[in-house]
Amino acid sequence: MVFGDNDLIQANATIISGVLILLSLASLSRTSSLPLLDRTMIASAIIPFIASTILLLNLRLNEARRTDYARKLAIWGLIYLAATVLLLLGLV
Repeated sequence: MVFGDNDLIQANATIISGVLILLSLASLSRTSSLPLLDRTMIASAIIPFIASTILLLNLRLNEARRTDYARKLAIWGLIYLAATVLLLLGLV
């Protein structure tokens, strides 16, 4: 199955909005178990997805190069997000 640019943009938007909703809910709870450093680590995990989306929307780059960079950023972003969540859960 081949994923196109639109699929990657949709996946990035889903991950970005999911992380932002998670952070919003964590900050609204009175007994938040996430300190500021942990919230910063989670918030920084969406930066590769934002950069990937910006690359996909940039029409001045070559399409093949643009898609390649965006996919690599999304893959490394998923690895970083998973590592951050595992670290915060104490599984690493």
